[in-house]
Amino acid sequence: MKRIILFAGVLVLALLIYTRLHYHQWLASLDISHGMADLVLGFLIFILSANLVVVFLSWLYRRSKGLKQGEADNIILALQNIYYLLVAGGIITTVIGFFGIDPKTLFTSLSIVAAAIAIISKEYISEIISGIIFSFVYPIAIMAGTMFYLIRRKGRDTAEHPQPESVPPAVGTAMATN
Repeated sequence: MKRIILFAGVLVLALLIYTRLHYHQWLASLDISHGMADLVLGFLIFILSANLVVVFLSWLYRRSKGLKQGEADNIILALQNIYYLLVAGGIITTVIGFFGIDPKTLFTSLSIVAAAIAIISKEYISEIISGIIFSFVYPIAIMAGTMFYLIRRKGRDTAEHPQPESVPPAVGTAMATN
């Protein structure tokens, strides 16, 4: 039964590709616009092709690992998840196309905007990340008054052994006074 369904899928794919190649002549004789037909045929060809590729790759993997038809491991499940992602992307692209928006232009524009935002916010993000790293790497010792040092050594400063004010900060440390 699986082989019949697989053969039917290949046959339908071949029929859709043939239709995609020749339907412009058919629609021109009927005086119908071919924009929506392009989208629907493209979507169906894409989904059916992706499905056949996943079925073929799953078959190859099962054959090499000796898995039975109903068994699945992480690779088989990953192939199915990739297929679902492709289907979702195809649906989104088709719906965008139904509204008359060119998907290539839309994604190009969005990627340019994303790159511009990344370039602009790079300095802010790098300073935030370095501040977070700095706060976790170096312990903070708060001294009497409002003076504090960020020090490189581990351990605890106690009231008996405060840092003297005349000690210059080490390389990579910061000193703040009030």
